Amino acid sequence: MVENFPPKDKGDNDDGIILQNFGAINRRTLDIEKVLGRGRMHSKFIISDNKHFYLGSANLDWRSLNQKMELGVLVENCECLGEDLKNIFGLYWQFPSESMQKALEKEAFYNMKKPLAIEIEGERSAIYLATSPKELSNRDRTWDLDAIVTEIDNANESLNIHVMDYFPLFIYSSPKMHFPTIDDALRRAVIRGVHVRILASALHYPEIGIRFLRSLESLNNLNENTKIEVRIFKVPSSISDNIVVSRERRTHNKFMVSETAVIIGTSNWSGDYFMGGTTGAAVIVKQLGVKRALVRQMQVWFGSTSPS
Repeated sequence: MVENFPPKDKGDNDDGIILQNFGAINRRTLDIEKVLGRGRMHSKFIISDNKHFYLGSANLDWRSLNQKMELGVLVENCECLGEDLKNIFGLYWQFPSESMQKALEKEAFYNMKKPLAIEIEGERSAIYLATSPKELSNRDRTWDLDAIVTEIDNANESLNIHVMDYFPLFIYSSPKMHFPTIDDALRRAVIRGVHVRILASALHYPEIGIRFLRSLESLNNLNENTKIEVRIFKVPSSISDNIVVSRERRTHNKFMVSETAVIIGTSNWSGDYFMGGTTGAAVIVKQLGVKRALVRQMQVWFGSTSPS
């Protein structure tokens, strides 16, 4: 097990320490900021027998599994991708030792230009893994920011996006700096007639986040082909709720679905997560056939979680 260090909240690492003390796990901590001067570990995945894995938005604690809305992907009996994800884990495990350099030189098995061909419900599909930051990515690994922008630019019909945070900024830096990459791509999509729907929580720095989302929404009906909808996802709480529960009751998702692609990841959409040294990982699935079962499923699921 590799855990972020120092922990964000008091007690975050307690369960891992207990398991380590009982001899149940081998455990290491990852202090990226100490080495790179910025960032933290934000990836969330589990690998079993090098052929099964879960990757998604959920942290492995009671708040994510009990209070937050989360989304992940479970891949079974796929040694090809399992081994590729294990190489990513190996970078975290060896960081910042001398042996990490050898791990960095390992070529990614699959990427945007060379995805793994698979079948989903009998239809040919393509899949690969992408990561951040570039400093902690295998050779030829696709950067998850590149994957997101590419699929936004590839969209011709629809883009459904569900994220906790949406900021065209390095929101946690001081001073805050502009991060236009995703925002510019979304504006290009709206202008060319793609129907864009964004669901966000506006939890952190809500006044700033809502201001940027309204700026995007102002493109709606710019001409007869432009359509963008933005909604804020807020889970109501009662006076009787514990203050910790009230804070944690929110959407924590990070996914996007177009008419041909699904991206399920671990990074919030601000510059800090893609270019700030923070680790992230994503699964990208492309479907160009007639059925596009996973794409359809994710489109339906997005619609069911979007408040009316």
